[in-house]
Amino acid sequence: MDDNLVISHKQKDNPLINHLRHVPYEFGEVKADFCIGQSIGILFISQKFHRLSPNYLPNRICSFKDKFSKKFIICQVDLQDPFPVLESIQLLAIKSHITLLLSWSPAESAKLIEICRIYVLKPSTYINPSPSTIYESVIEALTKSCKISTSNAKMLMERFNTLHGIMNATYDELRKCPGIGDKKAEFIVNAFNSPFKLSESDTVVD
Repeated sequence: MDDNLVISHKQKDNPLINHLRHVPYEFGEVKADFCIGQSIGILFISQKFHRLSPNYLPNRICSFKDKFSKKFIICQVDLQDPFPVLESIQLLAIKSHITLLLSWSPAESAKLIEICRIYVLKPSTYINPSPSTIYESVIEALTKSCKISTSNAKMLMERFNTLHGIMNATYDELRKCPGIGDKKAEFIVNAFNSPFKLSESDTVVD
């Protein structure tokens, strides 16, 4: 299959492979350390290895950077002071236009690879929600944060079109909306303009 996870033979002793439990994989001759179909290439590096062999990662990047449309480096953080080495790896990733992912264990590294593999099979709407899903999320956010009814939230969306419009509406603009009135208008304005704090009540404003 075009979306198979193929692991380079050079990685056969990598401990993270023992944690790949949710996706099928096979070993093969590939340009990256881990390949998903023809489009995704992943390089793996640990900080300790990069400190010992600083030329390894740049050479690997040169050998694979033009082969894939989506490129990742998984960097396993395993130094007590990770920042100097991390800065070096981050600079390489930025210059090469490669996404850098961090992990703190072989299990986490494997999980990142599994996530990349699983998302290949997802439709674009899985990552980019449909307009209806966004609308429903805004309505839910309004009812919970402003403690208003669903019908009130839908009316506000019809009046101001977007959540941004509601957040920037004035007290006078809100109180003129059908079903809102003075008390709800004041609560909505405070909800979007007051510092966050725990509320003693979780009831809808009448």
